[in-house]
Amino acid sequence: MSSGLRAFASLLGVLAIHGVCPAARPDLAPWGEPVGADSTGVLLVKTAYECLHSSHLKLSRWVAYRAEGEDSTSTRYSGRFFPDPDLKPGSRAELVDYKGLCRKDMLGFDRGHQAPDATIRSFGPEAQRETYSLANITPQHSQLNEGLWQDIEAAIRSWSSPERPVWVVTGPVFFAEQETTWLGPDRVAVPHAYFAVLARNRNPRVLSFLVPNFAEGPWHTSLKPFLVSVESVETLTGLDFLSDLPDSLERRLESPRPSALWR
Repeated sequence: MSSGLRAFASLLGVLAIHGVCPAARPDLAPWGEPVGADSTGVLLVKTAYECLHSSHLKLSRWVAYRAEGEDSTSTRYSGRFFPDPDLKPGSRAELVDYKGLCRKDMLGFDRGHQAPDATIRSFGPEAQRETYSLANITPQHSQLNEGLWQDIEAAIRSWSSPERPVWVVTGPVFFAEQETTWLGPDRVAVPHAYFAVLARNRNPRVLSFLVPNFAEGPWHTSLKPFLVSVESVETLTGLDFLSDLPDSLERRLESPRPSALWR
């Protein structure tokens, strides 16, 4: 493990910004949406994903969606990113906030999807178009967005199908002991890291990842070193996942660090 990743791993015990969620939507979060101590945020419910948007961060604290594999027959959306019309100007990111962030040397930031268009397009063109709302976007390091994060998204599609969906919650992580960078005139927060919490089957199996938002090693690498327990993600984010499950089952699922990827 490199020095950068060792430093990243040492932050796992640091608390971060909290999130909260109003009412549940069973088809996107069958075991309960993330809940937390912070009551701020606007719940946005789209065709195939939902998110809790923070007017302070100008991005979503979490995004929940269902993966059903990949529809290779659908035409890729060719439109543009757009500020979310369900959010008021001044409380949301605007296109100008992301202007000039992408660099040819790949050391800048992409407009990184949380609910990925390659997964959501299975649910139709309008669902895919909605993934380009800036409420679903964060400043994600180019090498992460086009490398490891892309690999995680592709793995989720390979593990899912319409008959065997995977439910996913992704979101940013902010470490309390690290200074936050803010971008653009509307001050969009740059996450220090990202999480992805996955669940599948009626008696759920869970898998969770934590990845740093900076260039580190090869773009495409093994996902296994980034496996963490759901409990550690909860500690970092202040979010409670699988909140509708009985406490004893929730603790059993969330405590261990997964030892292997799904097949």
